[in-house]
Amino acid sequence: MNLTTSPETDPVAATRLVVAALGEVFDDEGPYQPEMTAQALDALGTCVSYLAGCLGPAHHAAIPHSADLDTVLLALHVACTHLHRGLQPLLRDIDRRAWPADKADIPITRIAGLRAALAAAREALLTAAKHFADAHHATNPSTRPAADASPPA
Repeated sequence: MNLTTSPETDPVAATRLVVAALGEVFDDEGPYQPEMTAQALDALGTCVSYLAGCLGPAHHAAIPHSADLDTVLLALHVACTHLHRGLQPLLRDIDRRAWPADKADIPITRIAGLRAALAAAREALLTAAKHFADAHHATNPSTRPAADASPPA
């Protein structure tokens, strides 16, 4: 009897292969192109839908212990932090009139509205990141920074 697991018979083994492949394809060094961005958004949508189920109706099975929830909260904090940081270059390029590449593509009034909405979204991501960090610290008090600790320079 063969007791080894394979992606064909073990969903966890299959997800490990998929995550490893995503890490290879979507690393932080690119290539960056619209087609890759579209695929990354598809993958993100799939993962977000799955995590919504994990946090919602499937939480008893998907997140049975506080340590599991702690891991989820930390990952959500990191995701919000990365997206917050990632929006800054786009906002800077909008401010410098370096985006969009085709200025006739979007009227200046719509660009101004877009810039305001993106800035608000960026701040909301920072707020969400802070709240996920607070929740993470509530599930794992040993991770809370000391009240008198100075922020890093």
